[in-house]
Amino acid sequence: MFISKIFKTIKFILKFLSTILDKILSLAINNGSKSANSKKLNTFEYSGESSLIEDYKCFDDKSNLDFIDGREILDNPSWSENTKKLWYYFYRPYNYGYNIGGNQRRRIRDMEIAIIEKTNQLKIFRITIIVLTLISFFAIYNAYANNDYSVSSSIFLLLACFMVIVYFIFAHGVTEDELSSFKEGIRELNYEVAFLVEQQKNILYNRLSSNDIEKMFWNDMVSLEKYFIETILNEDFYSVKEKTRKYYDNKVANDVFLKNKIDLPVFPLVPSWGMLQQSYIGGINNSRRTGLYTFHRKIGDKIATWRNTSSGKSFYRICYIQFLFFEERNLRVISLYYDFITKEKFDVRNEGFPYNHISHYSYNEEDLSYMMTDPLIENLNIPENLIQNIYEKQTKAISFSFSSGSSYKCVLPDKDVSNGLSDWLKYKEKVSYKIENQGFLTQEDKKEMLNSEVEQDDVIFTLAKATFEEIGRRVKNFSIMDKDNTYDEF
Repeated sequence: MFISKIFKTIKFILKFLSTILDKILSLAINNGSKSANSKKLNTFEYSGESSLIEDYKCFDDKSNLDFIDGREILDNPSWSENTKKLWYYFYRPYNYGYNIGGNQRRRIRDMEIAIIEKTNQLKIFRITIIVLTLISFFAIYNAYANNDYSVSSSIFLLLACFMVIVYFIFAHGVTEDELSSFKEGIRELNYEVAFLVEQQKNILYNRLSSNDIEKMFWNDMVSLEKYFIETILNEDFYSVKEKTRKYYDNKVANDVFLKNKIDLPVFPLVPSWGMLQQSYIGGINNSRRTGLYTFHRKIGDKIATWRNTSSGKSFYRICYIQFLFFEERNLRVISLYYDFITKEKFDVRNEGFPYNHISHYSYNEEDLSYMMTDPLIENLNIPENLIQNIYEKQTKAISFSFSSGSSYKCVLPDKDVSNGLSDWLKYKEKVSYKIENQGFLTQEDKKEMLNSEVEQDDVIFTLAKATFEEIGRRVKNFSIMDKDNTYDEF
């Protein structure tokens, strides 16, 4: 009991001296630099890592083998909540591997290993202290038993043991402090990871549904048409709608517009994926860059982003849209590239021509291999396998040209392109989604992340067919058809 009190007293004195020394060193280092160590905005106090999930590469872009971060959202603080929700729809965060709180999780792992090592070290310290204490008692007993009070080997052994005991008591205290520090660190880091994961769960829980996206997309199409009718045609949208014949059959109306409780468009429109269109048009001497090139300068490789739903239907971030307004004697074409997330429009073309000036029109299969040599596509930092699965295809395209030299073409994502995207997702699953990193995923997230079903959107092709047929009907009323004007049946 007495010896135990001595050990505790020595340990307390050493610990007190150590604490005083640490305080002195801390004051010397931190003097005059409090602001540098103050808590940073949106940063965890313990680890110094970001407390915003958007700073972590946990967002899944279907067109990329690697997860991406959400800096685009952080760099656009003026975005509305609706815009952010659209972004999260296309780029969903998954608790996959070490994507979320990776540095914290690695530190937790290292600390857990250190705790095991320190615990074993403590056991050795305690055994060593006990053994040396017994030796010391033996030395004292031997000295007193032999009435040897001189500087003998027993006294020397006693002093040596005492010094070693003091060292191990001090080391024992330091190790206990380290253990406490590690355990506290693990608690702090686990809190940080849980805080980030909670953000991820909230994003997925509140994400837009596929029905929401479909409704928003077609509502955007109707809103754009209404805007062009009122600003370019200088007509009232609803009066034009009232006197224009119905271009949309019952199936399309029921499947898309009536189901989503939004207005039907007035005229046929042809929406497609921007990535299927060329980044420049025209000849060698008079070529010009299209909106795809402009969007690439703004958002980089995200021009290739798309998201497939559970039913297989795909929605694209960058769309290419042709609005065709069939006036009494003229065809007015308004085409543009459109960012479905930000609602930005680039390369808006607006031209009107008499129907008898239409020199050629077609709705045929087109070999997309020429896109492999498009300057923009060649320089995109997206996987070669995706490029091949998109462009080594034959797909539908609607095109028409005028005697003035102007021409329009819209390449459509038909079943071959859809099958290519499906094959790409299966390839991505093998390469990117490692089974050993799926432990933190919920079953719902895993099913969603590994969904490789991509189907052709029949609504787009119904609209394209309606457009082609209406062009043909109008042209026949004003001119004799040229043999080059062809149409391939489905």
